Amino acid sequence: MIDLYQFPPSLGVPNASSLCLKLETFLKIAGLDYRNHYGADLRNAPKSKMPYVVMNGKVLGDSELIIEHLLANEAKQVDAWLTQEQKAISKSFSRLCNEHLYWVLVYSRWQDDTGWAHIKQEFFKPLPGIIRPLVATVLRRKIKRDLWGQGLSRHSAKEIWQIADKDLQALSFYLADKSYMMGEQPCSVDASVFGVLANVCLSKPSTPLTQLSHNYPNLNQYCDRMMARFYE
Repeated sequence: MIDLYQFPPSLGVPNASSLCLKLETFLKIAGLDYRNHYGADLRNAPKSKMPYVVMNGKVLGDSELIIEHLLANEAKQVDAWLTQEQKAISKSFSRLCNEHLYWVLVYSRWQDDTGWAHIKQEFFKPLPGIIRPLVATVLRRKIKRDLWGQGLSRHSAKEIWQIADKDLQALSFYLADKSYMMGEQPCSVDASVFGVLANVCLSKPSTPLTQLSHNYPNLNQYCDRMMARFYE
């Protein structure tokens, strides 16, 4: 049994953290037994971030490293049917989602005022009212510094949405009319793609990023398909 520690569901999706959603979706694709532990306490989290797991008496952190560990051991079958070319393509799309489109998602929630108005209300509800505005302001300031350091927020909003559109276009073109990214059965890349796309296409309320995704019906259909298979 794997103990999965992650943030609680929010914003109308199984997890508003694309990395938490990626890891849980991978566990479902692999058919591994796990139990959820929801919370936001990072004191026991390796690398001080969510998600993390406890398995076989060991604590493992970082969603990507956890998945790589599972692919090499308990979940070898998930990608075993892929060709070397498909594995290379999968890795490229995983990187696009986890290290590029991910940052646009962060920008759309924490820096863009439309997304921030809802995030401020939703994410900080558990905090006492007297400290809620202060914590929200401090955390937003930190994430905006991260976005500047990463480089994305050095662009204008118009440029950022154009960048996002190119990512969505690439995902849509490659998915085409397939059920899943690599064919008719899901594999590890679908965990990464769904983790981000569910938060782009399905989370509430609508943001400029969500509205961009409406130009790609097959991506929204893909998210609905993944939801129906693994979360309903």
